[in-house]
Amino acid sequence: MNRKNLMNFFSSSRGQWILLIGFAMIIFLINLNSEGLFAAQEGKAGVVTRNMIESGNWLSMEFKGTHTDEKPMFCYWIYAVSAKVFGMNEFALRFPSALSAIFTVLMTAWLGMKIYGRKTGFLSAYILCTMITFVNLGRVARIDIILTAFFMFAMLCLYRGYWEKNKATWWLYLFYITIGLSVLVKGPVGAVLAAFMIFCYGCIFRKWKIWWELKPISGIIIVLLIGAPWYIYEGIRTGGDFTWTFLVEHNIKRFVGGSEFKDGKHQPQYFYFGKFFVGALPWSAAIPFLFLQFWKKRKSLRPESWFLGIWFVSIFIFFTLGAVKRGDYILPLYPAAAIIIGRYLMILENLKFKLYHKWIYGWFTVAGIVLATFGVILSGVLYNIGKKAVYDELPHMNARDGHGMMTISNIVNNNLIAFIIAAIIILTLLYMIGKILAEGKFIKALSWYLPAQLLVMVIYFQFIMVAVDQVSTNKHFSLRAAEIIPENEKVVYVWFLDPEIVYYLRRDYEAPSAEETNDYVKQYNYLIMQGKDYRRMDKEKAPFNEFEVAATTIKGHASPSVLMVRKGILNQKSGK
Repeated sequence: MNRKNLMNFFSSSRGQWILLIGFAMIIFLINLNSEGLFAAQEGKAGVVTRNMIESGNWLSMEFKGTHTDEKPMFCYWIYAVSAKVFGMNEFALRFPSALSAIFTVLMTAWLGMKIYGRKTGFLSAYILCTMITFVNLGRVARIDIILTAFFMFAMLCLYRGYWEKNKATWWLYLFYITIGLSVLVKGPVGAVLAAFMIFCYGCIFRKWKIWWELKPISGIIIVLLIGAPWYIYEGIRTGGDFTWTFLVEHNIKRFVGGSEFKDGKHQPQYFYFGKFFVGALPWSAAIPFLFLQFWKKRKSLRPESWFLGIWFVSIFIFFTLGAVKRGDYILPLYPAAAIIIGRYLMILENLKFKLYHKWIYGWFTVAGIVLATFGVILSGVLYNIGKKAVYDELPHMNARDGHGMMTISNIVNNNLIAFIIAAIIILTLLYMIGKILAEGKFIKALSWYLPAQLLVMVIYFQFIMVAVDQVSTNKHFSLRAAEIIPENEKVVYVWFLDPEIVYYLRRDYEAPSAEETNDYVKQYNYLIMQGKDYRRMDKEKAPFNEFEVAATTIKGHASPSVLMVRKGILNQKSGK
């Protein structure tokens, strides 16, 4: 195939789909089997999945012989199927998330094409799979990205089932089937979000008949037929514990504020503004201008544009009203945001938009921010802020954010020359893109930017993340602890329980309450505690003075842990 034919092929619809699939696969699959699990949810997914496979009981979610009641069963089935295919490892646990992310990207392209045409559809997909939060959550074993895939497909079906022709079609039944499955993924939240979106649309346009035209009775029956049987079974099996704990404690009380979460701290009402802006970078820079354009054209907007806008805003408002807030909760609005941003950028392209001639001042501002960032990191300010967050000394900032700051500070300081070179390359690239945009060549600028961002992500996930892994995962600490602790011995987790360590250590354990800790410490020979607790505790106070440190995580670890062994046992094992 000569150059002309090759260019023609990749300009065709089939060629562009192949490019998009390849682009997404690289982002979400490269180095997916990186060493160690990081989030508590990943560790818990690993433990529950392994127990399910080893016991052969695929109807029970067991964590140390007791049922887990935080999430429904469907995702654990997906993890288990993946583990049966790829083996019980990090890749198997994360592959469903990566597959869900890729599927969501492709569905975003399809919906964008249906509403605004082929160029907007493909651009929207590239925008989505380069948004920071979407990429990060698409590469870890988190339920939220799987829910987003189901919700995205449900919205596509809802558009085809009603909005496309302004009347109900058979796609509407597929919408309700998908919503029913989403109830098995993460509970009623998917159904509630869809209902709230439709409710908002009816109220805004006073189109009350839409609630009947969407066949709600048939829909409720379909959702209940799909979702209710397992909930009823699990409720009966656990004597009602699952029903109460999951539906009431983890859903209703978290939303209205009756549940304590993240050490009892609830987030402020403006929480999601910052989270979305950072999570949707670099594309969120267009959001203020986009909303201004949306407001100016609101009277002439097509129903499809309102469909996307209300999808985005209704989810944002819903979770803002909730007492407990987490950045990953709003993930289902990201596909809508990507299509809206893609549409806005294509409008700029059609208008032959040119950057204002003083764009260079913006470039110097970005360069100044980069220099200031290096200054904050090299001076130790970022590390100290992260340390305070880890010790819970800063309001509205959790320990995970603090660990991230400390990790970034350590990595940059240890690889300073490489990061300086990378910063120079990125600033040079931004300068070139600015010049292209100043000439009104918008598509050409994107053709430079997207491959460059892909290259940056490949470098990060293939090389930089390796360094991040070393100071983020407890895998290596757990494996060293497994060499010290006999298989028939129990471990006592003092004042915390890390599912990641449980997953890799594979030893029976006790996780007593604070009041019971001393009794358990006297009874068993092996203790594991967080580094911050070890540093704070009075080591001369019985019964801890009977123990010595046997293993620790590496220096600079984001979540340090300590293995303590009763004095004399290590000498006995070594024959001394």
